[in-house]
Amino acid sequence: MLYLLAAGIILLFSSAFSVAAQQFDEVIVFLKDKKIPSVIKANSIVKQSYRRIVVRVPEGKDPEEFMKKLKSQPDVGLVIPNYIIKKQLIPNDTYYPNQWYLPLIGMENAWDITTGSSTVYVAVLDTGVDFDHPEIRPNIWLNPEEICDDGLDNDGNGYKDDCYGFNAVAGSGSAVDGDGHGTHVSGIIGAVGNNGQGVAGINWNVKIIPCKFLDDSGNGRLNDLLECLNYIKSLQTDKGIPITVINGSYGFYGDSTLLTVDCLENPNTEKCLIQSIGAVFVAAAGNMNENNDRTLFFPCDYSTVLDNVICVGATDRNDQKTAYSNYGSNSVSMFAPGGSLDGTGDCFEYMVQNLNILSNATNIDDTNNYACISGTSQATPMVSGAVALLKASESTLDTAGLIRRVLSTGDNFITLSGYSKTCNRVNVYNALVNESSAKLCFSQFIGEDLSGYYHNVGVIGIGVEKVFTLDIKSTGSVPLNISGVSLQTGTVYQIQSNGCSGSYNFGEECSIVLSVRSTTAGNVTDTLTINTNSSYGDLQIRLTALAENLPDINAFTAVPSSGAPPLNVRFTFNVSDADGDSMNCYLDADGDGTYDITVLGCDGSYERIYTYTAEGNYTAVLKVIDSQGGVSTATVNISVKAGDGGGGCSMSKSNDTGITAGLFILLALIAYRRFKVQF
Repeated sequence: MLYLLAAGIILLFSSAFSVAAQQFDEVIVFLKDKKIPSVIKANSIVKQSYRRIVVRVPEGKDPEEFMKKLKSQPDVGLVIPNYIIKKQLIPNDTYYPNQWYLPLIGMENAWDITTGSSTVYVAVLDTGVDFDHPEIRPNIWLNPEEICDDGLDNDGNGYKDDCYGFNAVAGSGSAVDGDGHGTHVSGIIGAVGNNGQGVAGINWNVKIIPCKFLDDSGNGRLNDLLECLNYIKSLQTDKGIPITVINGSYGFYGDSTLLTVDCLENPNTEKCLIQSIGAVFVAAAGNMNENNDRTLFFPCDYSTVLDNVICVGATDRNDQKTAYSNYGSNSVSMFAPGGSLDGTGDCFEYMVQNLNILSNATNIDDTNNYACISGTSQATPMVSGAVALLKASESTLDTAGLIRRVLSTGDNFITLSGYSKTCNRVNVYNALVNESSAKLCFSQFIGEDLSGYYHNVGVIGIGVEKVFTLDIKSTGSVPLNISGVSLQTGTVYQIQSNGCSGSYNFGEECSIVLSVRSTTAGNVTDTLTINTNSSYGDLQIRLTALAENLPDINAFTAVPSSGAPPLNVRFTFNVSDADGDSMNCYLDADGDGTYDITVLGCDGSYERIYTYTAEGNYTAVLKVIDSQGGVSTATVNISVKAGDGGGGCSMSKSNDTGITAGLFILLALIAYRRFKVQF
């Protein structure tokens, strides 16, 4: 549901100034008295005022070296660069002060470089767009060869009345938005800025090509999405329109067969159309707080098999992953601001709090033109807009160059480790100036508290060694150099092997294998130091684990353990915990990763019946998790085959030291699949 901003609310903002560049050709010298050092030549003095003089850096002289020389003079108190300072291009749009996400991603400096170009084309696959919206209409692509609403295919491209994009739901006509989602997304990418009204988009000048495959309730069919992709491809191949980026703020859960589709045999599938179009495809990560590495979410997970897909998760204004955003260290490429509330409040209140994403909305009743929404749908067009603006600034960059630049120049937050490939949040200004620095990201979760960064190893059994790995990836435009890895004490924790030493280019990774073992109960910690050339320098990560007695699985049997289907098997198990922790028992009878039998608060002996209806060899897994997070597992094998006799089977067991969530994959038909807008 959209929450619209009533017209007539006037908000004030103040201008700001900033240092525009770090390069300088003049220095300011503060003298201890009026005596000018002899190293300063008279013809190099630009200005002089009492004990302060402005000196031009000699031609061919390194500015930093020149400053060092001046600082060494006994009569000099201080030397600083005479930076060039200019006002940032802050738009005069009424609600710009409430678009907190734009300064966060560097737009006020970016607009000093470019505000976009009408030669950059962005396709938006969504609910359509309100092409009569005063802030969007100038930036919507108009098909010059089509006569609107005459019921004919004037340009002969196979699509009737596609004046302002195409309506794949209706099968003809322009992509009219009756929902508002597509308009909101398009406004983030390209609402006209600095026009004294409404909001500012990332691109003030751009050409947006909408294609409607989601209906006016935000739902759609896969077939209509494929029609939109074919439409965009036809504009590219038949009309010669160079599509730079496609925005996909939608998603659905699917299975791994979608990743392995053979594009030679099935060129008109979603994966293969995205690949063949070749533009940067920016996809939403999803809003269920799920790991897309485990539960596949499309089109996000195409990023694991296609080089032209960027999957975007959502952060809040504090650069933390939002509670709703999906994530994945292998599937989610980067993050962008997506807002932190669920859209159940008043838009004006959200504007005051600066929590949600304010953008354009469908002008349904001529009074409401703007909306406050949060979601990965809003984070996605932040990155699409960044790609488009970068293309406007550097028209020669191809798809690979655009993607590499945007991914590698984002602001680096290692607290996004375990959530994304790069730990980078988009920064448009950095992308435009090709910011260069070393960055890093861990595949495992890294937290931060008042004591600094930490990695929680989890629960370990007393006297039981646990081996764990930290994987480090280089994610900046400058190679990551790692010169050393060490532990502060190295007693309870040990470095088993260090594969991280040397220089790593963007995307390259290395691994540190460690172990922890404690003979006493309680929290065990040590500090791991990684010496890098990143902004973190000598990065210190506190390793923490809880040593305790793990749950005991005293017995786990299955009777009968073999037989013909349908086979009723009685599982018997006995569990206890020496520490008296409460426990939950989970039985995966057929080994498919989902729990078939659950006993909450288990302690003692239990019997449960499970019926096997299909032939096969099964490994039943009993998992016991205590209230501290300690895990123990045991297994028994079951054989279901026609003609088999019955028998009994006892367990094999093991202890684990962390909770592994069950993998739930929602299977869907390839032919027709329901979509839900990712608000």
